[in-house]
Amino acid sequence: MLAEYKKHDEIGLYTGFYAEAWQGFDAYRTMLERLSAGGWPLPQIVPGETHFLVDGEYIVGEIYLRFGLTPVLERDGGNIGYQIRPNARNRGYATRGLRLALDRLCDVGLAQALLTCAESNVASIRVIEKNDGVRIDDAASDDGTLNRRYLISTAKRGPGPDKSKS
Repeated sequence: MLAEYKKHDEIGLYTGFYAEAWQGFDAYRTMLERLSAGGWPLPQIVPGETHFLVDGEYIVGEIYLRFGLTPVLERDGGNIGYQIRPNARNRGYATRGLRLALDRLCDVGLAQALLTCAESNVASIRVIEKNDGVRIDDAASDDGTLNRRYLISTAKRGPGPDKSKS
């Protein structure tokens, strides 16, 4: 997966303490486990979870859940982040992954989730709006990027209609 991101010049996430991914999956998993409690490696890191989206034995992406918000996350990051590897995009993985992430936040007692995405990220806007995201406003991130901010109820909705029946 990392080689694919590198090929597409999309290694931005795998820098800083996330660069541990380049040391192998076990090292990355260990880092994610330490990160999940919050407060490490920086005091402003909130507790959360990372889940891998898998199709068969193929990792298609990652979902990042944050159980709290800081002022920075309120502008840029929100309660949920996700990324889909380039070869798996436009197949519904992000839409389904976001729904599963919302279900998990419901399970831990959050009634709604804040999501942010760059104004220019049309694919993410589509994913958020397919999951009933309600745009509340815009905020500038620390690097000056304009982010849309959305709220989404975490109430469970089930798998959706059975499209095989008329």
